[in-house]
Amino acid sequence: YKLMWWYNDYLQNHLWVDMCGLAAAGFALYGEVPDAEIWINRANIIFRRVLDSLGSDGASHEGVPYWSYGTEYLLKYLDLARQLLGQDLFNNSWFKNTIYYRLYLALPKAFWKRGMSCVDFGDSPRRDWYGPSYILRKLAAEYNNSYAQWLAEALEEYSLSNPISGWLNLLWYDPLVPATLPTDLPTMKHFDNLDIVVMRSDWDGNETLLAFKCGPF
Repeated sequence: YKLMWWYNDYLQNHLWVDMCGLAAAGFALYGEVPDAEIWINRANIIFRRVLDSLGSDGASHEGVPYWSYGTEYLLKYLDLARQLLGQDLFNNSWFKNTIYYRLYLALPKAFWKRGMSCVDFGDSPRRDWYGPSYILRKLAAEYNNSYAQWLAEALEEYSLSNPISGWLNLLWYDPLVPATLPTDLPTMKHFDNLDIVVMRSDWDGNETLLAFKCGPF
């Protein structure tokens, strides 16, 4: 384990993915494999440190595609921890605010097409690698966020959601959360932990968009 270069890099998405896998294996084999409890406890310690390390603004230092990649596995672990450990870890500022990171870094809807739906800060193209429909639906359900519900539906309408884990839509969709256009949101947003500022002329889908990053790597 300690030979992995990311083993104590708490903001590294490879750590999140592999610790989620370790935890899932531990839960599945608990009571059958003696080390399963060790795997579960180790993953739980790591994820608690991850949650303490995430900034409060909900932004990702690696850009939208890695945001979708990492957030999927964070959400999977938080779901497992609540169901199987009785630990509700969703009361976290980063998770409450991260929908706005994906929403504000969305390109104007009139310009959406295959491979073109978001700002390409970080090591990323202009598209999500994972989802994000089921990720957004989970955030909508957990935080009663109707903007997340709208963005999930809009991206699917344009066939821009990657179906790698599309089955999660069945588990994570809450039909009681409405889908609300973001037209009542401010047209400027400052993600103050990573110093990303996003400005748009409006939310009509054909707006002018300017995004500026002047923060840490």
